[in-house]
Amino acid sequence: MYSFKEKDLIRILIFMLIKIFYLEECATQECYYEVEKIEKIGCSHVMSTEEIREGINETLIRYGSLPRLIESLELQRCELSNLALHSLTSFLPNLKEIKAIQNSIEKLSAEKVANLPKNFDETANTDRTSGRL
Repeated sequence: MYSFKEKDLIRILIFMLIKIFYLEECATQECYYEVEKIEKIGCSHVMSTEEIREGINETLIRYGSLPRLIESLELQRCELSNLALHSLTSFLPNLKEIKAIQNSIEKLSAEKVANLPKNFDETANTDRTSGRL
């Protein structure tokens, strides 16, 4: 049988594994920005366009940057029921690129986007592993 020390060690290891898996599933939203790459910003674990907007604004304020400088947005591990491009371009007027990595996006809407590039294709960047954008 196990001694008390071994049992405690096993309990600690099990607790740590549970905590790691829990934290992975409950990751908090964040936006990240590198001053050297002034035209790029990214967000992860967001669940709405409003959370993207708030996260970007809070992040840019910390660095003294402006939304109009952003040309590229990277979204990682987001769960969005509707990604409306017009709502992104309304506060990121020079947005030219959206890079989506391991996201769950149920609907992509490009309505009312004024300066959408001529070669824009909603299906061009689908995630090959999940079939989602």
